[in-house]
Amino acid sequence: MCTITTQNKQITLLLSETIITRIMMFMCVPFLMIFLSNDFHFSATELSLIVGINPLCTVLFGPLGGRVTDRISRSKTLYLVPFFWGLVYISFAFASHFLTFLVLNGLNGICYVTYESTVKKVLSFNSTLENRKLVFNLRYTCLAIGAFLGPLLQLLVSNYSTAHMYCFLGITYLASAFLNKYFFKELPQAEETTQAKVGSHAPTTDKKSILLFLCFLSGIAFSYFAYAQFQSTVSLFFTSEIFGSDGSKKYSLMLSLNALLILLLQFPVLRMTRRFSPLKLLMVSNSLFSLSLLLIPQTHSWSIFWLMVGSLSLGEVLLGSNFDYTVDTFSTAENKGFYFGLSEMVRIGNTVGPIIGGLLIEHYTFEQFKEIFLILSIITLSGQPLLWFYGRKNKQVKTDLQR
Repeated sequence: MCTITTQNKQITLLLSETIITRIMMFMCVPFLMIFLSNDFHFSATELSLIVGINPLCTVLFGPLGGRVTDRISRSKTLYLVPFFWGLVYISFAFASHFLTFLVLNGLNGICYVTYESTVKKVLSFNSTLENRKLVFNLRYTCLAIGAFLGPLLQLLVSNYSTAHMYCFLGITYLASAFLNKYFFKELPQAEETTQAKVGSHAPTTDKKSILLFLCFLSGIAFSYFAYAQFQSTVSLFFTSEIFGSDGSKKYSLMLSLNALLILLLQFPVLRMTRRFSPLKLLMVSNSLFSLSLLLIPQTHSWSIFWLMVGSLSLGEVLLGSNFDYTVDTFSTAENKGFYFGLSEMVRIGNTVGPIIGGLLIEHYTFEQFKEIFLILSIITLSGQPLLWFYGRKNKQVKTDLQR
């Protein structure tokens, strides 16, 4: 059986890989819509479909990808999935047709949900109940580091095209695959299951728990709907003629400042909010996402720009600090992969978000961005009733169990 030292090495490796791959990812993925618009002149609807197919595939294949991680050993999934994922990213550099980009970004989503479920499962298994939330937050910190450095480095290497950056991104995932193959030795499935039960604390799953979990995910999906706008509709706003010539630089600045604020705020906010329930914090997060969208049309003003970035960053911190940990409390040792895979249902918001944003742009035109972002802000707040309903039912379930 793996020792604690080996477990710590595996956690360190996965966190280190997260930083490197996310740096490369944020050097190209946020600029995908701009790249496709400038180089291939796809319509707003085609752009929205290409961006939206990724999270749609994570939703459709989430439970299946989670089941795969529960049935197949971690050593295989941690090697095979990033290897294939790397080849998918490299293929982006050689694509030129709408359908090709659509298929590639769909495969990208399938690889994402399978690999993410595996990584979260391994982090949960290799950590104790007492430090599990800290481990999840450390991974979120690694994501934020990548999101901060990626756009900055993209400005420094602006002579490289987005296509070249996708090649580099693919190579980092190929390297991760071979490192995982070396550090994660094959374990018998029975031994993995035994190891998984150490520190398990979740109740037995039943239909009511799954329905309650789906209600919770539906509410969170509206926060992801808002977040998706910042890589689609918001990027088109900043690079439009309405905003001006410096819009692209300001968009890159927004991405970097957002990630920097997340790094600065994450652990202070975690300490300050530890007395509050995760549900309340997730509801506050949803409200902050809504506010940030409402402020977008006024971001010509630097004061409003800073307020928007601050609202967005704090919303992300509260979401990232509480979501994965809450999902982990729903699962048992035997079905962690399934629950982490099913939790990707929230990315239906990422799918619907760009599509609705694109349709609103085509309906209202670029001159009516205030109306567009007002509608997007109101839609985001629709997650509040679902989260409130989940909280009410969850209290009833806990009360019934105590009787």
